[in-house]
Amino acid sequence: MEKEIFESSILNLIKAVTYYQLATTPEELFEYSIRKLNYFGAKQGVDEFIAVLSEDHISRKYYNELNNLTNSDFMRIKAIAFIKMIMWELSNKINNWDFIQDDEDVENMASQVLNIDISNVEDFVKNNTSLLNENCNRYKYYFAILYDYIVGQKEAQISSLLKAELNLFQSYNFHDIYKSNEDEFFFQNAEGERREYMNLVKNKINKLME
Repeated sequence: MEKEIFESSILNLIKAVTYYQLATTPEELFEYSIRKLNYFGAKQGVDEFIAVLSEDHISRKYYNELNNLTNSDFMRIKAIAFIKMIMWELSNKINNWDFIQDDEDVENMASQVLNIDISNVEDFVKNNTSLLNENCNRYKYYFAILYDYIVGQKEAQISSLLKAELNLFQSYNFHDIYKSNEDEFFFQNAEGERREYMNLVKNKINKLME
């Protein structure tokens, strides 16, 4: 997905859930949004969740911009939007949402959330765990999601490395280095070992993808 489309989709989702919550239960705006959309899960479930609003509701206007996304892209966008929303709220120590009074306030907030840097969520968590001591009940759901994201990112990195390793083994050609019949016999045995090792790598990848 192109970066511009990716970022505009995140922005539209942030606006959609913000307007939804403002129309329903604005007290804990981001937390309620994240809990609800996590509960409804995949795109089809979230579609049904948003559909309770009237077709002309402003939340539907922004959410409809996501109609062409595949479920896979939607889930990725949702996950990143939530991390940005959580980090923005924690960074700004938001205690209430009274500062949102009109559309301009929503626009400003959504732009700020979009611009949150999530390149090192792990450091962010380490630097802000004191918030759990201050108010564990308020923030434990947020930190659980942040930890889950960190683990997922590391698994993705590991999976990427395993796939690169597998590609190298698959593309390596022992035949190019045969010098004698004796060498050929040796490398044919090595081919069997290589295939066995490749199967082990494939199994590791499959487990990460479960």
